[in-house]
Amino acid sequence: MEKQYTVKANGTTAEGKKNWMVFDKAAEQFLPQFEGGRFALQDIAKQLNEGTLELEAEETKTEPKESKTGRKIGYMRISTLHEHQKFDRQEEQLKDMGCDVIYGDRLSGAKRERPELNKMLDDLQEGDTVIIVSIDRLSRSTRDLLDLVELIKEKGASLKSIQDSWLNTTDESPMADFLLTVMGALGQMERAMAQQRVKEGMAVAMRKGANVGRPKVNSKKMEHALELYKKGEHSIKEIVEITGVSKATLFRKVKEIKDQAGI
Repeated sequence: MEKQYTVKANGTTAEGKKNWMVFDKAAEQFLPQFEGGRFALQDIAKQLNEGTLELEAEETKTEPKESKTGRKIGYMRISTLHEHQKFDRQEEQLKDMGCDVIYGDRLSGAKRERPELNKMLDDLQEGDTVIIVSIDRLSRSTRDLLDLVELIKEKGASLKSIQDSWLNTTDESPMADFLLTVMGALGQMERAMAQQRVKEGMAVAMRKGANVGRPKVNSKKMEHALELYKKGEHSIKEIVEITGVSKATLFRKVKEIKDQAGI
């Protein structure tokens, strides 16, 4: 059987002597891992052919994968349309953080529909980090903040606040997760308590025979509408369609009841 390994000259050395090396006939290549004189290399080739010496598998070097580092996206907000109120303070801090793009709204934080905020969320890419100066620049309600955090996470992006250092989802911080969970629980309890106060206030005001102070609508229709509103099982639009009481009238009545109940 023909031997796979032999010793061949691979050019010459600097001194003009033959450069002997072990040669793999099957792979048609020299094996640079073996060094020595011709006779020592012949002994190595013999051991390789007999199977008493095995070639060590060359380590396959894999290039480390680049961690996906996205852009730094800044978001800022001011509550007024007046030109004299500027973004300067927020913009300067966001630029100092190295933001590549900055979005800014001139709207109340209580409003969820903000053009630049929506545009920023649409443009977010995996690996991006949204940076805000403080939480109140992004949202003024716990529920809205939690919803926005989830939207940002779903995009594969993260959120970081400059002033509220605990809010940093870039490093899977246990403290950030804990505080967001607590905020979610508190927000849910707050909504439940507010809903209960509204129901109690409406019941008290209705027993007192609260007057709308405007031309009366059909009292039975209004009572039906308020009852549906108290139950919370229908939207305002559905209540209007069911009872025939206008949205404006229903809202005025609910407000009056809340005012009389001190809510």
